[in-house]
Amino acid sequence: MMTDFQSKGQQEPIAIIGIGCRFPGQLDTPAALWRFLQAGQTNVAEIPAGRFPLDTLYDSEPGRSGRMQTRWGAYFTPAELEAFDYGFFGIAPREAARLDPQQRLLLETSWQAVADAGLPVEQLAGSDTAVYAGLWADDFEARLFGDIDGLDLYATTGSGRYAAAGRLSYFFFFFFSCLTFDTACSSSLVAIHLACKALQAGECELALAGGVNLILQPQITVAYSQAGMMAPDGRCKFGDAAADGYVRSEGAGMVVLKRLSQAVTDGDRIYATILGSAVNNDGQSGKHFVTPGLEGQSRLLRQSWERASINPTQLNYVEAHGTGTRVGDRVELTALGTLLAAERSVADPCLVGSIKVNLGHLEAAAGVAGLIKAALVAYHGAVPPTLHLQQPNPSVAWAELPLKLPLENSRLSQTGERAYLGVTSFGISGTNAHVVLASQLPLAPAAPLAARRRLITLSARTSEALADVAFHLQEHIATEEMALADIAYTTSQRS
Repeated sequence: MMTDFQSKGQQEPIAIIGIGCRFPGQLDTPAALWRFLQAGQTNVAEIPAGRFPLDTLYDSEPGRSGRMQTRWGAYFTPAELEAFDYGFFGIAPREAARLDPQQRLLLETSWQAVADAGLPVEQLAGSDTAVYAGLWADDFEARLFGDIDGLDLYATTGSGRYAAAGRLSYFFFFFFSCLTFDTACSSSLVAIHLACKALQAGECELALAGGVNLILQPQITVAYSQAGMMAPDGRCKFGDAAADGYVRSEGAGMVVLKRLSQAVTDGDRIYATILGSAVNNDGQSGKHFVTPGLEGQSRLLRQSWERASINPTQLNYVEAHGTGTRVGDRVELTALGTLLAAERSVADPCLVGSIKVNLGHLEAAAGVAGLIKAALVAYHGAVPPTLHLQQPNPSVAWAELPLKLPLENSRLSQTGERAYLGVTSFGISGTNAHVVLASQLPLAPAAPLAARRRLITLSARTSEALADVAFHLQEHIATEEMALADIAYTTSQRS
């Protein structure tokens, strides 16, 4: 059926109605992540003991063959990494033992995102729901296939990247396409872009999209250390003169997407609205194959803004790729700032930030992490501070560019009735993605309900899980402004 947007030749906006996330440091709900960001914290710490043989792999001297130049990252603890309720997901013990923890995290965060959206899982079974996931690490597969005598079918289905999205569709009983994407660090934002396209084309009614990243082997860290890409002190110094590399990190994020018109009709809680997006490649605009390209990034931004029907004067905040490399930061900030400077003065700066100063670089899951942060910024109307910024990068012409990195919690300004935001993610092979968001327009308030007691129903498969559900609900009620009647209705639908 053709929507009003399609009849006018426009893309229908896409609503973000559910968020699932899992990052080291028990950042396992959107509310916990938001408090963490507003507090200006970081979860980067020394690599957990036992993950890698650091005594033999680490060397502070740059360029030492076979050595990594950093001891830092945002890693899950062994207990966090190993915990998995395989029975809940209908997986047998033998299969679970060969299941890549990345697939486990995708299952858990997808379930969380659907629950956060207030959607009864049993009602989604049999639906045309898309599943698009970004994933590039194959560390678990390499480890598993190192034991040739222990190989079986579960080893292939449990560790192959091809199976990651398919496992979600199987568990939820979805019938639409399920695709796993690998464009390196832009994988998850590319997945979200294509999920929006499927929704706008009317091919599906709902989409789950995001990505995951785990670091189970040291080889990539060693290789990137040889190239001088790792920050030795474990700090992502986005936009700073001392920017000297990125910090590897782990985590997963999934979002539930729905066409805006349907989300409004269904009465969904909307974090933010995706107005438009684009994906492109740097071509040869970078100096080398892995060097970011100014022209490629500029084209990406222009195309995204055109598709979203906004101009640079409307942007209030941009969540940058922002890895904390001196060249990468310069190219990204110059591309964005130059385009903005053509339309607005330095007296009207756009706020810019990067979640990598807090969480490190989630690689394949970096894009969805940035999108989740931007959606929370839009939802709460505030911008968290930028960490580790002492002296601005001198290779960026700050005096000529309308850009500002906030050093403290700041109010998100609006253009008219709403705020406009951007999210950027780049891949090392040149595949770039950008998404334009807007805060949701205020809806007419619902008629107040009579004050009375409400029954809140909770259910889980074990008593321990039930206690966990009760704890998270209590936390949610304490941090979110929601009517008791709405909470009672949602829990009755999910229980």
